[in-house]
Amino acid sequence: MIAASLVQAKLDDRFVGFTAGLTLGADGTPGIGALGLDRLSVASRFKLVESQPVGGDIMHVWERS
Repeated sequence: MIAASLVQAKLDDRFVGFTAGLTLGADGTPGIGALGLDRLSVASRFKLVESQPVGGDIMHVWERS
């Protein structure tokens, strides 16, 4: 919920996310809460600035466009 609040208030400059080579499906824990968007065109946009392996995962660094 905190991350979603920061995104909605445009107080985020950068996101760091990790992708793992496994599937969790709907049982996985969401990384960010609901943003209440009704259209993709109003979603915050970020650009990928870095991607690198970390152990068996991949780290992605995104900055606000």
